[in-house]
Amino acid sequence: MAVSVKSLKSGGRGIAKAVFRRLPGPVRELLWTRTPAERLRERRALRDSPQVIAELRRRLAEGPGPSVWLLPSQTWYSTHFQRPQQMARALAAVGCPVVYGEPWTTQHITSAQGQAETRFQGVKELSPRLHLVRWPPPHLRRLIAEAAPDVILMLWPTQADLVPEESKSMVVYEMIDDHDLIQDADETFRANHRKWVRDADVMVATADDLIAQLKPLRPDVLLLPNAVVMEDWTKSAATGVPADLAAARKAPVVVAYYGTIADWFDWGLWEGAARARRGWSFVLIGPPYNGRTDAVHARVSSHPNMHYLGPKPYQSLPTYVAHCDVMAIPFVLNSITHSCSPVKLFEYMAAGKPVVASPMREILKYRSVLFAETPEDFAERIEAALRRREDPAYRQILEREARENTWQGRAEALRHAIESARAAQDGLPRRATSAAAQTPAPERPAP
Repeated sequence: MAVSVKSLKSGGRGIAKAVFRRLPGPVRELLWTRTPAERLRERRALRDSPQVIAELRRRLAEGPGPSVWLLPSQTWYSTHFQRPQQMARALAAVGCPVVYGEPWTTQHITSAQGQAETRFQGVKELSPRLHLVRWPPPHLRRLIAEAAPDVILMLWPTQADLVPEESKSMVVYEMIDDHDLIQDADETFRANHRKWVRDADVMVATADDLIAQLKPLRPDVLLLPNAVVMEDWTKSAATGVPADLAAARKAPVVVAYYGTIADWFDWGLWEGAARARRGWSFVLIGPPYNGRTDAVHARVSSHPNMHYLGPKPYQSLPTYVAHCDVMAIPFVLNSITHSCSPVKLFEYMAAGKPVVASPMREILKYRSVLFAETPEDFAERIEAALRRREDPAYRQILEREARENTWQGRAEALRHAIESARAAQDGLPRRATSAAAQTPAPERPAP
């Protein structure tokens, strides 16, 4: 009697299921996944949890300031060494024990050091009072609850799920960009944003336009733009020209931009200036927002005086900037860029380089910046910047504006705001009193 292929397959599946059911539970758990290595790591993390929790409690009690668990949007080892990492190390420097808590899903590692760190899990000291934790996402919330930091610092509404419901930790919620940046933001994203604008113990915004959005709901919102560590940018002038910058440096003038190359990068401004000043070099450093490095290379290759060097780790950027003449921020003007506090702006200033930028509202307040809206204006402002770069009065303005915007200053202001909120609320998180206010009182029986 003929047996169909379909019945053979069905019988095979039945035998496989029967065998699977007889396997020990841990083996079934490992097999029932496409990533058994990840499952093993999660099991190891659960096994090590008591020791890790005890270690975190000890480190978070180091003081003297309130302890902070920072929920980052990128790994510590990212080439995007920006607000999350800088604020973490600045808070530690002003006396707050800090945990930089990475879920494994928040890797995006691109630096060479980061590649070597991909298998690390647990707790690691990065510097005094600053600790890296890497932990499986399903168990990170419990880890935060058990470690019980004084403060949880969150940057995006998508991180709301990591805030334990019964936690007594205060919450700092920073709005660091206009949310038009998030194209797939859904109602859950927006509802979480509204909740934490209401319930955060300290509400922070990084730009005046964001302050204007938040002020009607949170009159106490604190303005803390991005900033710079001066020392990182003042010790690279004596180093040699990086090998991949040497070809561009043969030109008498090198104009450079570093940072993400995204939809808001004004290619028309950049390419128009490159065509208008063919004897200059125009250098781009940084990753494309969509990952399409081939598209950036293709666009740059059509201009003989343009150079794309790809992303660079934060530690090497000062050397590149030291060997450029003028630094640029050519952005399209829209709600996202008007609400942007560019980290690179303050780093350019600290390096002593003149800055030419699109007239974004957030940076119009800085006297050292020259502004341009058209390619020809952009080229002319670069020429003006070249004339001003040796002017002692202009250099003083650059240095003063950089020193007025340091990460240590931002961290000191944030620590003060946290301590003031704790004192005003008797150590209770705002969301606890907010929930109590929204819960109707039980009805009393009629006399």
